[in-house]
Amino acid sequence: MEFKEKAPRLGSRVSTPEGDGQVIGYNVPADRVTVKVGSRRCSCPSASVCSPRQQHDAHYNSAPGDGTAT
Repeated sequence: MEFKEKAPRLGSRVSTPEGDGQVIGYNVPADRVTVKVGSRRCSCPSASVCSPRQQHDAHYNSAPGDGTAT
């Protein structure tokens, strides 16, 4: 899959390991997305902020009985 097909759009809101933020740039050769989180910027692997990955993590990384598993 091409980077542009899987990466979140510029300006979109995403969740990152650093917190929720807004996509402000790309580093295509490195397969990374630059996200503004508060007053900081972070560079995250595109897979960590793409919707299918977030859905996967939400489903499989939730603790049993915490009400988040589907």
